[in-house]
Amino acid sequence: MTRTKKFIFAAVILAALAACQAAPEGVEVYYIDRSGGGGPLQPVVSQLKDADIKGIARALGAPPIGSGLVSAIGGAECTGYTLEGQDLTLDMSPIYAELSGVDLTVANACIVMTFTALPNVERVRVSVGGAVIGGYMGAELFMLDDTITPIVAEYDLYYIDESTTELAAERRRFIIRDGAGVERCLFDELLKADATDNRTPVVPIKTRIVSGVTDGGTLTVTLSRDFIDGEPPDQRLAALYIRGLVGSMCAIEGVERVRLLVAEPEGKASPLTEYGGVELPEYLTPEYLAGQSQ
Repeated sequence: MTRTKKFIFAAVILAALAACQAAPEGVEVYYIDRSGGGGPLQPVVSQLKDADIKGIARALGAPPIGSGLVSAIGGAECTGYTLEGQDLTLDMSPIYAELSGVDLTVANACIVMTFTALPNVERVRVSVGGAVIGGYMGAELFMLDDTITPIVAEYDLYYIDESTTELAAERRRFIIRDGAGVERCLFDELLKADATDNRTPVVPIKTRIVSGVTDGGTLTVTLSRDFIDGEPPDQRLAALYIRGLVGSMCAIEGVERVRLLVAEPEGKASPLTEYGGVELPEYLTPEYLAGQSQ
């Protein structure tokens, strides 16, 4: 099973730069550190020939040669900007709109942490071709206890391939939200099947995870009643749902088996012993489910 790869983004924000309207002597520009040495967001204090907004944006796309750092903005360029008070809107080239998920979050973080260090910028938003693709973002959005600390996980998750009606593994990267837990965030990612790739989720779309607790290698997952209400109409598809869900959950480090419960009124939960005509043991393992599929 693929085990989680977690990276903690940590970089301390330094003191404010020069006086309000003066050109800064050095600009902290943020890049991705792929080396793992201080990772992954690293600021570099750059002495820029053009220390205006567009000059700093160009620096975001051009890490120092030989530094081991890479740009987070995916080759996008700044085509223009507006500064209203302390609110900066950067207009980026269309390639920026192709970023999504963790890649978009990291790109936004690098942009926001770079520009909000300027004395006359408090918030930043991004547009593409004049169309705003997000709201204003401040540095606090990417900071906990004065450090940048989103945690990124990477797993092989299972979805149903509509062209073959079989399970298909797909590598997904997503952020573990503060206080949410890896189980809940992984489950949320399972719901994000990509229709353009003919992928559908292995859980009914309205299903929510009520709780997920790992103890001694067993992950006990309590699901909302929507999991039962939306069970598939045939036994084969129901079996795929269970195999895909358990296989994905067992990718979490330390999880060897999954116990499925369904939420009941008054905060209670009952074991899931049958699903769509498929009888289920109390503890489900990928090995058991693989044997059942043969």
